[in-house]
Amino acid sequence: MSQNKTAEIIYNLALWMLLILIPLLVLFLWENNYSISAPIDDGKFGTFGDFVGGVLGSVWSLCGVLLFYNALKEQRKDFQTNRVALDKQVDALKTQSDEFRLQRQEFSLQRDELKQSRNVFKEQSKTLMQQRLDSIYFSLLDLYNTVVSELNNSCSKGSYFKELKRELYSQALGSIQPISDYRASNDIYLSVFYSRKEELTHYFRLVYRIIKTIDDSEIGDEEKFIYIKILRSQLSENELLALYYNSHSYYGENSYKLILKYNLLKHLPSISKLELYKFLIPKNRNGKPIILDGKNKNRFDSKNAFLLRFNNEIFLLIQQFLDLLENKYYSDDFEELRVSTNLPLNTETLISFESSNLNEMKIEISSSRDLENITLSKFDVDSFIKYLELILFDRFIYAMYVPIEQASGFIDTRKTSKSIIFELHSKKKIQLNKDMI
Repeated sequence: MSQNKTAEIIYNLALWMLLILIPLLVLFLWENNYSISAPIDDGKFGTFGDFVGGVLGSVWSLCGVLLFYNALKEQRKDFQTNRVALDKQVDALKTQSDEFRLQRQEFSLQRDELKQSRNVFKEQSKTLMQQRLDSIYFSLLDLYNTVVSELNNSCSKGSYFKELKRELYSQALGSIQPISDYRASNDIYLSVFYSRKEELTHYFRLVYRIIKTIDDSEIGDEEKFIYIKILRSQLSENELLALYYNSHSYYGENSYKLILKYNLLKHLPSISKLELYKFLIPKNRNGKPIILDGKNKNRFDSKNAFLLRFNNEIFLLIQQFLDLLENKYYSDDFEELRVSTNLPLNTETLISFESSNLNEMKIEISSSRDLENITLSKFDVDSFIKYLELILFDRFIYAMYVPIEQASGFIDTRKTSKSIIFELHSKKKIQLNKDMI
Protein backbone atom coordinates (compact mmCIF):
# COMPACT_ATOMS: atom_id res chain seq x y z
CA MET A 1 0.00 0.00 0.00
CA SER A 2 1.41 3.34 -1.04
CA GLN A 3 1.83 6.36 1.18
CA ASN A 4 -1.04 8.25 -0.49
CA LYS A 5 -3.45 5.26 -0.02
CA THR A 6 -2.65 4.90 3.70
CA ALA A 7 -3.02 8.60 4.32
CA GLU A 8 -6.39 8.58 2.55
CA ILE A 9 -7.71 5.79 4.88
CA ILE A 10 -6.56 7.72 7.97
CA TYR A 11 -8.17 10.92 6.70
CA ASN A 12 -11.47 9.08 6.01
CA LEU A 13 -11.43 7.53 9.49
CA ALA A 14 -10.96 10.90 11.10
CA LEU A 15 -13.77 12.38 8.97
CA TRP A 16 -16.24 9.66 9.98
CA MET A 17 -15.39 10.18 13.63
CA LEU A 18 -16.08 13.88 13.17
CA LEU A 19 -19.44 13.14 11.55
CA ILE A 20 -20.39 10.88 14.47
CA LEU A 21 -19.31 13.52 16.96
CA ILE A 22 -21.59 16.25 15.62
CA PRO A 23 -24.94 14.51 16.54
CA LEU A 24 -23.52 13.65 19.94
CA LEU A 25 -22.66 17.31 20.41
CA VAL A 26 -26.23 18.33 19.60
CA LEU A 27 -27.66 15.77 22.04
CA PHE A 28 -25.47 16.96 24.90
CA LEU A 29 -25.95 20.66 24.27
CA TRP A 30 -29.71 20.77 23.83
CA GLU A 31 -30.79 18.07 26.31
CA ASN A 32 -33.29 15.57 24.95
CA ASN A 33 -36.01 17.72 23.36
CA TYR A 34 -33.79 19.07 20.67
CA SER A 35 -35.31 22.51 20.81
CA ILE A 36 -33.24 25.24 19.30
CA SER A 37 -34.66 27.84 21.68
CA ALA A 38 -33.90 25.74 24.76
CA PRO A 39 -30.90 26.93 26.85
CA ILE A 40 -27.63 25.09 26.62
CA ASP A 41 -26.70 22.96 29.57
CA ASP A 42 -23.24 24.20 30.57
CA GLY A 43 -22.49 21.11 32.58
CA LYS A 44 -23.17 18.87 29.66
CA PHE A 45 -21.13 21.15 27.48
CA GLY A 46 -18.18 20.78 29.82
CA THR A 47 -18.66 17.04 30.03
CA PHE A 48 -18.81 16.91 26.26
CA GLY A 49 -15.61 18.93 26.02
CA ASP A 50 -13.86 16.51 28.30
CA PHE A 51 -15.16 13.69 26.16
CA VAL A 52 -13.93 15.27 22.98
CA GLY A 53 -10.55 16.17 24.48
CA GLY A 54 -10.08 12.77 26.03
CA VAL A 55 -11.45 10.50 23.33
CA LEU A 56 -11.40 12.41 20.08
CA GLY A 57 -8.09 14.12 20.85
CA SER A 58 -6.53 10.74 21.50
CA VAL A 59 -7.97 9.42 18.28
CA TRP A 60 -6.58 12.39 16.36
CA SER A 61 -3.20 11.94 18.06
CA LEU A 62 -3.28 8.29 17.09
CA CYS A 63 -4.06 9.31 13.51
CA GLY A 64 -1.12 11.74 13.60
CA VAL A 65 1.20 9.04 14.91
CA LEU A 66 -0.01 6.68 12.23
CA LEU A 67 0.52 9.33 9.55
CA PHE A 68 4.01 10.12 10.91
CA TYR A 69 4.88 6.42 11.01
CA ASN A 70 3.59 6.00 7.50
CA ALA A 71 5.63 8.99 6.38
CA LEU A 72 8.79 7.59 8.00
CA LYS A 73 8.15 4.24 6.40
CA GLU A 74 7.65 5.77 3.01
CA GLN A 75 10.70 8.02 3.53
CA ARG A 76 12.78 4.94 4.32
CA LYS A 77 11.61 3.38 1.10
CA ASP A 78 12.57 6.58 -0.70
CA PHE A 79 16.00 6.50 0.94
CA GLN A 80 16.48 2.93 -0.21
CA THR A 81 15.32 3.86 -3.68
CA ASN A 82 17.67 6.88 -3.71
CA ARG A 83 20.52 4.72 -2.43
CA VAL A 84 19.96 2.24 -5.22
CA ALA A 85 19.85 5.10 -7.70
CA LEU A 86 23.00 6.61 -6.15
CA ASP A 87 24.79 3.27 -6.35
CA LYS A 88 23.80 3.05 -9.98
CA GLN A 89 25.12 6.59 -10.54
CA VAL A 90 28.38 5.69 -8.77
CA ASP A 91 28.69 2.59 -10.95
CA ALA A 92 27.93 4.74 -14.01
CA LEU A 93 30.58 7.27 -12.96
CA LYS A 94 33.11 4.49 -12.42
CA THR A 95 32.29 3.15 -15.85
CA GLN A 96 32.66 6.65 -17.32
CA SER A 97 35.94 7.09 -15.40
CA ASP A 98 37.25 3.82 -16.79
CA GLU A 99 36.15 4.85 -20.26
CA PHE A 100 37.78 8.26 -19.80
CA ARG A 101 41.01 6.63 -18.61
CA LEU A 102 40.98 4.36 -21.62
CA GLN A 103 40.30 7.35 -23.87
CA ARG A 104 43.11 9.27 -22.21
CA GLN A 105 45.47 6.36 -22.79
CA GLU A 106 44.33 6.24 -26.39
CA PHE A 107 44.86 10.00 -26.71
CA SER A 108 48.31 9.63 -25.14
CA LEU A 109 49.19 6.90 -27.62
CA GLN A 110 47.82 9.01 -30.45
CA ARG A 111 49.82 11.99 -29.22
CA ASP A 112 52.99 9.90 -29.09
CA GLU A 113 52.28 8.63 -32.56
CA LEU A 114 51.67 12.17 -33.78
CA LYS A 115 54.88 13.32 -32.10
CA GLN A 116 56.82 10.51 -33.73
CA SER A 117 55.17 11.30 -37.04
CA ARG A 118 56.06 14.97 -36.61
CA ASN A 119 59.67 14.09 -35.80
CA VAL A 120 59.81 11.84 -38.83
CA PHE A 121 58.34 14.64 -40.91
CA LYS A 122 60.88 17.09 -39.51
CA GLU A 123 63.71 14.71 -40.29
CA GLN A 124 62.36 14.16 -43.78
CA SER A 125 61.92 17.90 -44.23
CA LYS A 126 65.43 18.52 -42.90
CA THR A 127 66.83 15.85 -45.19
CA LEU A 128 65.04 17.31 -48.19
CA MET A 129 66.19 20.81 -47.24
CA GLN A 130 69.74 19.53 -46.78
CA GLN A 131 69.64 17.77 -50.15
CA ARG A 132 68.29 20.91 -51.78
CA LEU A 133 70.98 23.05 -50.13
CA ASP A 134 73.70 20.59 -51.10
CA SER A 135 72.46 20.61 -54.67
CA ILE A 136 72.46 24.41 -54.88
CA TYR A 137 75.72 24.83 -52.97
CA PHE A 138 77.78 22.36 -54.93
CA SER A 139 76.29 23.60 -58.19
CA LEU A 140 77.49 27.07 -57.22
CA LEU A 141 80.91 25.65 -56.32
CA ASP A 142 81.10 23.99 -59.74
CA LEU A 143 80.19 27.31 -61.31
CA TYR A 144 82.83 29.03 -59.17
CA ASN A 145 85.51 26.59 -60.34
CA THR A 146 84.40 27.14 -63.93
CA VAL A 147 84.64 30.93 -63.56
CA VAL A 148 88.11 30.73 -61.96
CA SER A 149 89.26 28.34 -64.67
CA GLU A 150 88.01 30.70 -67.37
CA LEU A 151 89.78 33.64 -65.70
CA ASN A 152 93.01 31.64 -65.55
CA ASN A 153 92.66 30.60 -69.20
CA SER A 154 92.21 34.24 -70.19
CA CYS A 155 95.55 35.10 -68.57
CA SER A 156 98.76 34.60 -70.51
CA LYS A 157 100.57 33.12 -67.50
CA GLY A 158 97.68 30.92 -66.45
CA SER A 159 97.01 32.50 -63.04
CA TYR A 160 94.60 35.41 -63.18
CA PHE A 161 94.68 36.44 -59.52
CA LYS A 162 98.44 36.07 -59.29
CA GLU A 163 98.74 38.53 -62.16
CA LEU A 164 96.23 40.77 -60.40
CA LYS A 165 98.41 40.79 -57.28
CA ARG A 166 101.52 41.59 -59.31
CA GLU A 167 99.72 44.51 -60.90
CA LEU A 168 98.73 45.77 -57.45
CA TYR A 169 102.29 45.38 -56.15
CA SER A 170 103.69 47.26 -59.12
CA GLN A 171 101.88 50.44 -58.10
CA ALA A 172 103.58 53.04 -55.91
CA LEU A 173 102.53 53.33 -52.28
CA GLY A 174 102.50 56.13 -49.73
CA SER A 175 104.84 56.99 -46.90
CA ILE A 176 104.57 53.95 -44.64
CA GLN A 177 101.93 55.53 -42.42
CA PRO A 178 99.09 53.15 -41.49
CA ILE A 179 96.11 55.32 -42.37
CA SER A 180 97.58 57.01 -45.44
CA ASP A 181 98.91 53.71 -46.77
CA TYR A 182 95.52 52.07 -46.23
CA ARG A 183 93.83 54.77 -48.30
CA ALA A 184 96.53 54.59 -50.96
CA SER A 185 96.16 50.79 -51.17
CA ASN A 186 92.43 51.08 -51.74
CA ASP A 187 92.96 53.68 -54.44
CA ILE A 188 95.47 51.40 -56.16
CA TYR A 189 93.02 48.52 -56.02
CA LEU A 190 90.21 50.60 -57.54
CA SER A 191 92.44 51.71 -60.42
CA VAL A 192 93.22 48.06 -61.18
CA PHE A 193 89.62 46.99 -60.61
CA TYR A 194 88.24 49.43 -63.18
CA SER A 195 90.52 47.95 -65.83
CA ARG A 196 89.20 44.45 -65.02
CA LYS A 197 85.70 45.31 -63.83
CA GLU A 198 83.73 43.01 -66.13
CA GLU A 199 85.70 39.90 -65.15
CA LEU A 200 86.05 40.65 -61.43
CA THR A 201 82.44 41.72 -60.89
CA HIS A 202 81.20 38.35 -62.10
CA TYR A 203 83.63 36.56 -59.79
CA PHE A 204 82.83 38.67 -56.71
CA ARG A 205 79.07 38.36 -57.19
CA LEU A 206 79.35 34.59 -57.44
CA VAL A 207 81.42 34.29 -54.24
CA TYR A 208 79.00 36.59 -52.44
CA ARG A 209 76.04 34.52 -53.65
CA ILE A 210 77.62 31.30 -52.37
CA ILE A 211 78.14 32.80 -48.90
CA LYS A 212 74.70 34.40 -48.88
CA THR A 213 73.05 31.11 -49.83
CA ILE A 214 74.60 29.41 -46.80
CA ASP A 215 73.85 32.34 -44.51
CA ASP A 216 70.16 32.44 -45.53
CA SER A 217 69.66 28.70 -45.10
CA GLU A 218 67.77 27.30 -42.10
CA ILE A 219 70.54 25.00 -40.94
CA GLY A 220 72.45 25.54 -37.69
CA ASP A 221 75.53 27.73 -37.34
CA GLU A 222 77.83 24.72 -36.98
CA GLU A 223 76.61 23.30 -40.27
CA LYS A 224 76.92 26.70 -41.94
CA PHE A 225 80.55 26.88 -40.89
CA ILE A 226 81.17 23.47 -42.44
CA TYR A 227 79.99 24.79 -45.80
CA ILE A 228 81.94 28.04 -45.42
CA LYS A 229 85.12 26.12 -44.57
CA ILE A 230 84.68 24.12 -47.77
CA LEU A 231 84.48 27.38 -49.70
CA ARG A 232 87.37 28.86 -47.73
CA SER A 233 89.54 25.90 -48.70
CA GLN A 234 88.88 26.68 -52.37
CA LEU A 235 90.08 30.29 -52.17
CA SER A 236 93.74 30.93 -52.95
CA GLU A 237 95.72 33.57 -51.09
CA ASN A 238 95.66 35.76 -54.20
CA GLU A 239 91.88 35.49 -54.36
CA LEU A 240 91.63 36.39 -50.68
CA LEU A 241 93.69 39.50 -51.34
CA ALA A 242 91.30 40.57 -54.10
CA LEU A 243 88.27 39.82 -51.89
CA TYR A 244 89.83 41.84 -49.07
CA TYR A 245 90.32 45.01 -51.07
CA ASN A 246 87.01 44.62 -52.87
CA SER A 247 85.16 44.33 -49.52
CA HIS A 248 86.78 47.62 -48.45
CA SER A 249 85.52 49.37 -51.56
CA TYR A 250 82.13 50.72 -52.54
CA TYR A 251 81.53 47.64 -54.72
CA GLY A 252 81.83 45.18 -51.85
CA GLU A 253 80.16 47.09 -49.02
CA ASN A 254 77.48 44.38 -48.65
CA SER A 255 79.99 41.58 -48.29
CA TYR A 256 82.15 42.67 -45.37
CA LYS A 257 79.57 41.67 -42.72
CA LEU A 258 79.49 38.11 -44.06
CA ILE A 259 83.27 38.08 -44.35
CA LEU A 260 83.53 39.04 -40.69
CA LYS A 261 80.79 36.65 -39.58
CA TYR A 262 82.41 33.62 -41.18
CA ASN A 263 86.04 34.80 -40.89
CA LEU A 264 86.42 34.24 -44.61
CA LEU A 265 89.83 35.97 -44.79
CA LYS A 266 91.31 33.91 -41.96
CA HIS A 267 94.12 32.59 -44.15
CA LEU A 268 95.10 35.93 -45.71
CA PRO A 269 98.48 36.93 -44.19
CA SER A 270 98.94 40.56 -43.23
CA ILE A 271 102.26 40.67 -45.06
CA SER A 272 100.48 39.95 -48.37
CA LYS A 273 98.70 43.31 -48.24
CA LEU A 274 100.07 46.30 -50.09
CA GLU A 275 100.72 48.33 -46.95
CA LEU A 276 103.14 45.77 -45.56
CA TYR A 277 104.56 44.59 -48.90
CA LYS A 278 106.04 48.01 -49.57
CA PHE A 279 107.52 48.05 -46.09
CA LEU A 280 109.07 44.58 -46.42
CA ILE A 281 110.45 44.73 -49.94
CA PRO A 282 114.24 45.31 -49.86
CA LYS A 283 115.58 48.69 -51.02
CA ASN A 284 118.95 50.01 -52.08
CA ARG A 285 120.78 52.93 -50.46
CA ASN A 286 118.77 55.38 -52.50
CA GLY A 287 115.52 53.92 -51.15
CA LYS A 288 114.48 52.36 -54.45
CA PRO A 289 113.07 48.77 -54.49
CA ILE A 290 115.51 46.04 -55.38
CA ILE A 291 114.50 43.65 -58.14
CA LEU A 292 113.56 40.37 -56.53
CA ASP A 293 115.54 37.71 -58.34
CA GLY A 294 118.15 35.17 -57.38
CA LYS A 295 119.52 35.64 -53.86
CA ASN A 296 117.42 38.73 -53.22
CA LYS A 297 114.22 36.78 -53.83
CA ASN A 298 115.36 33.89 -51.65
CA ARG A 299 116.18 36.27 -48.80
CA PHE A 300 112.85 38.03 -49.22
CA ASP A 301 110.93 34.75 -49.19
CA SER A 302 112.90 33.54 -46.16
CA LYS A 303 112.15 36.75 -44.29
CA ASN A 304 108.48 36.52 -45.18
CA ALA A 305 108.32 32.93 -43.94
CA PHE A 306 109.88 34.08 -40.65
CA LEU A 307 107.37 36.94 -40.32
CA LEU A 308 104.43 34.66 -41.10
CA ARG A 309 105.38 32.48 -38.15
CA PHE A 310 106.01 35.51 -35.93
CA ASN A 311 102.62 37.06 -36.80
CA ASN A 312 100.77 33.84 -36.12
CA GLU A 313 102.41 33.37 -32.73
CA ILE A 314 102.11 36.94 -31.50
CA PHE A 315 98.45 37.22 -32.43
CA LEU A 316 97.79 33.86 -30.84
CA LEU A 317 99.18 35.37 -27.61
CA ILE A 318 97.05 38.48 -28.08
CA GLN A 319 93.90 36.42 -28.67
CA GLN A 320 94.57 34.34 -25.56
CA PHE A 321 95.01 37.52 -23.53
CA LEU A 322 91.79 39.06 -24.89
CA ASP A 323 89.82 35.88 -24.13
CA LEU A 324 91.21 35.79 -20.59
CA LEU A 325 90.51 39.51 -20.14
CA GLU A 326 86.88 39.14 -21.20
CA ASN A 327 86.37 36.18 -18.85
CA LYS A 328 87.83 38.01 -15.85
CA TYR A 329 86.45 41.46 -16.66
CA TYR A 330 82.92 40.59 -15.50
CA SER A 331 84.03 39.11 -12.18
CA ASP A 332 83.36 41.17 -9.04
CA ASP A 333 87.00 41.41 -7.94
CA PHE A 334 88.49 42.37 -11.33
CA GLU A 335 90.81 45.38 -11.36
CA GLU A 336 93.53 44.73 -13.91
CA LEU A 337 95.01 41.87 -15.92
CA ARG A 338 98.68 41.55 -16.82
CA VAL A 339 100.33 38.65 -18.64
CA SER A 340 103.99 38.31 -19.63
CA THR A 341 105.87 35.80 -21.76
CA ASN A 342 108.78 35.56 -24.21
CA LEU A 343 108.49 37.45 -27.46
CA PRO A 344 107.87 34.90 -30.23
CA LEU A 345 111.10 33.81 -31.92
CA ASN A 346 113.19 35.97 -29.55
CA THR A 347 113.91 34.36 -26.17
CA GLU A 348 115.96 37.37 -24.97
CA THR A 349 112.96 39.67 -25.07
CA LEU A 350 109.75 39.76 -23.05
CA ILE A 351 106.33 40.84 -24.22
CA SER A 352 103.59 41.74 -21.74
CA PHE A 353 99.91 42.55 -22.16
CA GLU A 354 98.07 44.72 -19.69
CA SER A 355 94.51 46.07 -19.49
CA SER A 356 91.86 47.22 -17.02
CA ASN A 357 88.93 47.37 -19.47
CA LEU A 358 87.85 45.96 -22.82
CA ASN A 359 88.49 49.15 -24.82
CA GLU A 360 92.17 49.55 -24.01
CA MET A 361 95.30 47.42 -24.01
CA LYS A 362 98.97 48.07 -23.40
CA ILE A 363 101.61 45.95 -25.11
CA GLU A 364 105.15 46.29 -23.77
CA ILE A 365 108.23 44.70 -25.31
CA SER A 366 111.28 44.87 -23.09
CA SER A 367 114.82 43.57 -22.87
CA SER A 368 117.03 42.99 -19.84
CA ARG A 369 119.95 44.65 -21.62
CA ASP A 370 119.35 47.48 -24.07
CA LEU A 371 116.88 48.45 -26.74
CA GLU A 372 119.06 47.23 -29.59
CA ASN A 373 118.37 43.65 -28.53
CA ILE A 374 114.72 44.16 -29.45
CA THR A 375 115.03 43.18 -33.09
CA LEU A 376 113.21 40.87 -35.42
CA SER A 377 114.56 39.24 -38.57
CA LYS A 378 117.26 41.89 -39.12
CA PHE A 379 114.90 44.79 -38.42
CA ASP A 380 116.44 47.70 -36.61
CA VAL A 381 114.51 49.08 -33.65
CA ASP A 382 112.67 51.79 -35.59
CA SER A 383 111.73 49.38 -38.39
CA PHE A 384 110.58 46.84 -35.82
CA ILE A 385 108.34 49.45 -34.17
CA LYS A 386 106.92 50.48 -37.53
CA TYR A 387 106.28 46.88 -38.50
CA LEU A 388 104.38 46.16 -35.28
CA GLU A 389 102.31 49.32 -35.74
CA LEU A 390 101.38 48.20 -39.25
CA ILE A 391 100.32 44.69 -38.27
CA LEU A 392 98.39 45.95 -35.22
CA PHE A 393 96.53 48.43 -37.41
CA ASP A 394 95.89 45.71 -39.96
CA ARG A 395 94.47 43.12 -37.55
CA PHE A 396 92.55 45.41 -35.19
CA ILE A 397 91.35 48.09 -37.63
CA TYR A 398 91.38 47.09 -41.30
CA ALA A 399 90.67 43.36 -40.88
CA MET A 400 87.80 44.27 -38.50
CA TYR A 401 86.41 46.88 -40.94
CA VAL A 402 86.56 49.63 -38.32
CA PRO A 403 85.68 52.98 -40.01
CA ILE A 404 88.87 54.80 -40.86
CA GLU A 405 87.57 57.86 -39.01
CA GLN A 406 87.89 55.87 -35.78
CA ALA A 407 91.44 54.72 -36.52
CA SER A 408 93.08 58.02 -35.69
CA GLY A 409 94.74 57.83 -32.28
CA PHE A 410 94.26 54.06 -32.06
CA ILE A 411 97.94 53.44 -31.23
CA ASP A 412 100.24 55.55 -29.08
CA THR A 413 103.85 54.38 -29.28
CA ARG A 414 106.75 55.32 -27.07
CA LYS A 415 110.11 53.82 -26.29
CA THR A 416 112.45 53.92 -23.34
CA SER A 417 116.02 52.74 -22.95
CA LYS A 418 114.95 49.11 -22.58
CA SER A 419 111.36 48.87 -23.78
CA ILE A 420 108.83 49.69 -26.46
CA ILE A 421 105.27 50.41 -25.40
CA PHE A 422 102.17 50.31 -27.61
CA GLU A 423 98.99 51.66 -26.04
CA LEU A 424 95.79 50.78 -27.90
CA HIS A 425 92.63 52.85 -27.44
CA SER A 426 89.25 52.14 -29.04
CA LYS A 427 85.68 53.43 -28.70
CA LYS A 428 84.49 49.84 -28.89
CA LYS A 429 85.77 46.55 -27.53
CA ILE A 430 89.21 45.65 -28.82
CA GLN A 431 88.93 42.28 -30.53
CA LEU A 432 90.30 40.09 -33.30
CA ASN A 433 88.17 38.28 -35.81
CA LYS A 434 87.96 34.53 -35.23
CA ASP A 435 85.81 31.54 -36.06
CA MET A 436 82.63 31.56 -33.98
CA ILE A 437 82.59 27.76 -33.94
